[in-house]
Amino acid sequence: MHTHTYSTSCLLLIFMLIHVPRCWCAKDERYVRCGQLFQCGNIRNVGYPFWGANRPNYCGRSGFGLSCQNSDASPPQITIQHIRYRVLGIEYATRTLTVARDDLWHNICPTSFNNIAFTSSYFSYNFWNTQNLTLFYDCAVAFNHSQTQPLPLQFDCTVNGTTGSRTYFVSPELRANGSNIDLGTCNSSINVPVFRSAVEALKSNSSLSIRAALDRGFGLQYSTGNDTYNCDQCVKSGGRCGFDYWSSNSSSSNSTWLMFTCFCADRPYSSQCKGTCP
Repeated sequence: MHTHTYSTSCLLLIFMLIHVPRCWCAKDERYVRCGQLFQCGNIRNVGYPFWGANRPNYCGRSGFGLSCQNSDASPPQITIQHIRYRVLGIEYATRTLTVARDDLWHNICPTSFNNIAFTSSYFSYNFWNTQNLTLFYDCAVAFNHSQTQPLPLQFDCTVNGTTGSRTYFVSPELRANGSNIDLGTCNSSINVPVFRSAVEALKSNSSLSIRAALDRGFGLQYSTGNDTYNCDQCVKSGGRCGFDYWSSNSSSSNSTWLMFTCFCADRPYSSQCKGTCP
């Protein structure tokens, strides 16, 4: 009698050890933290490769950090090559961002003139819908004696303490078609990417203002190299994508490096989850 009861208890214990341990797993903290998505303004549910706010930096890639100044009103910001941008949209399907320069947000008269050139391996112009406007500042004369009318969309700024110096924009098309424009009289200029549709609207003398054209922003393509495939495999296995330091197992070296990591419920893996925790 007692032998039968003992045997039944042992079988029950073995059954529980085989089928129940999944419920006993203490989930890895990084797995939990990277399950939180970034939220700011109208930009919602943002995950890898981006990080920021409630998402620690190991939940994304270096260079993809987002900050949120006011979660209810302002869009998030990202810094690329020391220039800060407002993020107006993120499209995961096409891996594109819509951004606008923060120093020119609602402001076409900046205090400093910073030209940008994207040399980052992560970000590049979305050339099919983006082109540059050139804004010229502190121009003593906006047109030479052969011009009978000033350029359209001319505006005034206080530049270096001087009020009323003529300032105007020139698109690539206007530069090509207006070779008699004397740009040598201008002391400063910046190239600002905008959507091609905004340039076309400005050229047609529509009601769109230069400030509104800049506030619409422009397109950026982002790339994370092989991470796209790695992250897909990680997510399919139940993991969450991120980056972490890994050390060499070689007896001849003791080095660490930062590499893609699949954070899983039990622990991190290099590519996809293999443990038993759900």
